[in-house]
Parts: sequence; structure tokens; C-alpha cells
Amino acid sequence: MLRTVRRPGLAGAVGAAFLALSLWSASAAAAAPAPIGEVLALVGTATVTRESGSLPLAEGAVVFAEDRVTTGVSSRIEIGLSDGSTLTIGESSRVFLPRFAPNPGGGNALLELLEGILRIDLMPDGVWRSFDVRTYTAVASVRSTEWVIEAKTATTGIFVVRGQVQVTDRVGRGAVLLDAGFGSDVAFGALPTPAKRWGAARAASAVARTSMP
Repeated sequence: MLRTVRRPGLAGAVGAAFLALSLWSASAAAAAPAPIGEVLALVGTATVTRESGSLPLAEGAVVFAEDRVTTGVSSRIEIGLSDGSTLTIGESSRVFLPRFAPNPGGGNALLELLEGILRIDLMPDGVWRSFDVRTYTAVASVRSTEWVIEAKTATTGIFVVRGQVQVTDRVGRGAVLLDAGFGSDVAFGALPTPAKRWGAARAASAVARTSMP
């Protein structure tokens, strides 16, 4: 007696391939960084670095989690974030955006200022349980406020425009709470300096270098 062996037909093979492709696409989409905002304004030049390489930024460009944004000399960029907050990066600065997850139940975000100066204006709508900006020497933590942070080789300066900011050294040994108009400096290996009202010239310079013309 002859025994018939059934083999998968073309339709079955195509179906299996399509299923595998769909599963791969879904997995890739789930693993892809999420969009977190877009470029609202740009003066000069700025680039973004991703796994695919470096690209120039322009007004309207989408910004994703895990992007690294770099500004050129005499350049500034304003990014509108998905929760309505804004991030303004001054000239010759490098910012890494590893995590940005707003949530009415308590979201969390982490930005790393690798070099330069930036100003953050967070919406006061309670979507943040924690919003941290980290430099080589300090960590600034807020929920809703507006402040400027500048990172140099061995020191970080933080100035509060509105609201409150808690500042710690990088390893969390000491903390200081800053109110509007006050600032603190954190040198490498040192604790944050006590809250001090910044002079008009220094405060105005920090705000001007993080404002769009």
C-alpha cells in the first residue's frame, strides 16, 4: 500500500513566514525608543545621535527617548516634550535623554547633561513622581518647576527660576533644597553648597543663554 505524505503547501509556507515576520515586527516595535517630543525652534546647528548614526536637527524633527542631542557654537534648541514641558539647550552642549515617561499616576524621567547648559520648564500638572537631571558631579530632582543647570568639567551650577529643586552630589551624600531665585554649586567630590541667592548678573546670564531669541 502506498502511503501519502502531506507536505506544507505554498500557502502554508507563506502563512508561517508572514506570522514570523509579524512577530518580529511587533517585537522590534516594542523595543524601539518612544517619541518624546519635537523641535520647536532652532538657532544655529544641532545634531542628534542614535543607533543609526548622527543626523542634523531642524524645526519639526521628532525627538526620541535615548537620543543624544548636541548643539554647536552660538546655537540653541528648544524641544517641546509630550507632556507640554519644554527643554531649551544652550550652545556647545550635549544632552542624553535615556528615560521620559510621564504618567498621571506618577511618571519618571532622567536626563543627563554631559556638557553645557540647559533650562527645563516642567508643566505643573502632577504627572511626575520624579524628574532627575544628572551631571558628572550632581543630581537635580524636581516634580514641576523651571530651572537652569550648567555642567562644566568639574562643577555643576543649578539655579531655580520657579518652584523648588532638590540638589545632591552624584553619590547622594548630601542634599540642599533650592527655592526660586536661589542656586547651588556642586564640585567634583564635594557636597552641594548651601542655598544662596544668585546675583542679578549671574542669574540673568543663565536665563539668557537658555532663551530663544
